[in-house]
Amino acid sequence: MSQNAVGSLSGPLQASAAATQNNNPSLSQAQATATSALPGLTPEQMQASSLFLESSPSGTDSLVGKSLPPTHTWLIDSGALHHMTGNLNFFSSIWDIPPFPVGLPDGLQTNAIKVGSVSLANGITLRHVLYVPNLAVNLISVSCLATDANCFVVFSNDICVLQDRTSKSPIGLGKMHRGVFMFQPLSTATVAAVSEFESYELWHRRMGHPSSQPLIHLPTVSVVSPSLKTICDVCCRAKHSQTVFPDSTSRAMDIFGLVHCDIWGPYRVSTISGAKYFLTIMDDYSRAVWVYLMHDKSQTGTLLRNFCNMVHTQFSKLVKIIQSHNDHEFDSQPMTQFYNDHGILHQTSMVDTPKQNGRVERKHRHILEVARALRFQANLPIEFWGECVLTAAHLINCTPSAILKHKTP
Repeated sequence: MSQNAVGSLSGPLQASAAATQNNNPSLSQAQATATSALPGLTPEQMQASSLFLESSPSGTDSLVGKSLPPTHTWLIDSGALHHMTGNLNFFSSIWDIPPFPVGLPDGLQTNAIKVGSVSLANGITLRHVLYVPNLAVNLISVSCLATDANCFVVFSNDICVLQDRTSKSPIGLGKMHRGVFMFQPLSTATVAAVSEFESYELWHRRMGHPSSQPLIHLPTVSVVSPSLKTICDVCCRAKHSQTVFPDSTSRAMDIFGLVHCDIWGPYRVSTISGAKYFLTIMDDYSRAVWVYLMHDKSQTGTLLRNFCNMVHTQFSKLVKIIQSHNDHEFDSQPMTQFYNDHGILHQTSMVDTPKQNGRVERKHRHILEVARALRFQANLPIEFWGECVLTAAHLINCTPSAILKHKTP
């Protein structure tokens, strides 16, 4: 089975004209700009990688003609189908195989006669490396490397970065020289510098995603500065809060044109009459409020029908719209039939969204605050909370309101 495993090397070996362009300052500046935008790497990682490559010796002056990289240099080749070398000293383990045809860039063929494993720096192990006698270069296959090292291989026009898939930290670099990428392992100091940002992220995850203020005071991360450009996706999903509902400025055009209803309870202690709930009805136009104590929520329908009859008899008005939560007591079959018979529109809030009925919710809070104040002032037992609620509703109706231009309901 013939494999053209080194076909991609033929172009770089013949690209002498392209190689001379590396001495052009304007081209180097453009390459630096492209490198800074390498996807998948943080600015800190790119800066540390660039400084390392600038300080690293190239190891060779030319790849033109017969001048090849030193025998200890490995080339990162995106066109090679297998890792290959002609140096037996690299192998940590090796065994014989039947002759395996390998195509060379000059059109000739040779055979690989052994295969084994090669250990590079930073824990990178190349598996199934072909031994090809008299092969002048050492080739790292990108497709095989991604599997062997469980890494991403990211290319730009002048740098190649091997990035661990789990930690996202660089584990190796490839420096462009004369048209090919030469593998260069990262030193321990460089790994620490590149992984600095990951160290902060690691402790951020370990400590339950706290903010940066308490985290930097831990001894293990006190020297690490978080990046203000990085947003933790987990924090966004775990700590987000619901947007505040805006206050409604709408108001009914006439009394009883819109009536808000809600049920409060059950309370842990019954009143002296045995009630555990109370029904609050508030007129949107006048802000007048009516409160009815209830033993059970099933009394809601009867009390609401009696209220509508009272409005018609006492005020010669008709209730046009009733707004409530999406509760069964307001939306039962008997109540739906009552709304239809009297031409009343029933508006409900969305499920689990009490803020849409916020006007009567705030009125509940007002009633309970006044009721507690009355009970504390009179030193009454808790069983009198119902009477305090009824009294609070009466006093609220007698209190001038800023919404009504300091008039009483």
